[in-house]
Parts: sequence; C-alpha cells; structure tokens
Amino acid sequence: MKSLTTLLDGKVRIQVLEGALQVHMGRSAQDMGELDAVRTRTEQMLAEHALAHVLFDVSKADRSPPEVRDAIWQWLSTSQIFQAVAFVVESEMLAVTINMKGVQTGVTMRAFADPDAARSWLTLKMGR
Repeated sequence: MKSLTTLLDGKVRIQVLEGALQVHMGRSAQDMGELDAVRTRTEQMLAEHALAHVLFDVSKADRSPPEVRDAIWQWLSTSQIFQAVAFVVESEMLAVTINMKGVQTGVTMRAFADPDAARSWLTLKMGR
C-alpha cells in the first residue's frame, strides 16, 4: 500500500496523514481526464487505507473550468465513500461560498482559509 502518490506532473500530491487522506492540489484539474485521474486515485487510496475523511488543499490551485467544477460537486455529493471533507482555500470569501454550496448539497464538508482550522475540524469529525 503506497501512502503517497503524485499526479499531474507532480502538481497534485495525495497522501495519508494523521488518519485522513490529504490531497494537495498545486494546480486544478483542467479537463475531465485530469479530474478522473485525481478522483480514481483518491478513491483507491481511501479504500486501500480504510479511510473516509479527506482534506483537499486547493489554496494554491487555479480555478477549474465550469464543467470540471460541476463534476467535482457531483462527485462529492453522490459518492458514498466520504464521511467528511475539509477544504483549505485561499480566502475567507471563497470558504463562505463553498460552505454554502456544501449545505445546499447535503455534504458533510467545510472550507477554511486557515489550514490548521481545517485539520482541527476534520480531526473532530474523525472523533479524535
């Protein structure tokens, strides 16, 4: 079981840390093929390590095209593999926007501009 994977020319790092899967996006997926690569490996690693909590750090990533963003929300809102999802984003304003979207979709997720706050929330959701 590999606990670290890199994708998209090393710009995406997926690793097991502190009982959760952490996905660091140095850049966003720009098309459905790139999204599928990230989605597939994320789901594989969650299954391999028996995890259900994910922290996506997208604070340094550019924006994905609208169709990719829609597919990401579809994945998060319909997948049964996630118990809780935390996001690290570049601003409080974006965190509020993502949090509202999470409430609308019924996903147990939260976005933060502060990485420590995101990790703390996810740890709480893990019951630690």
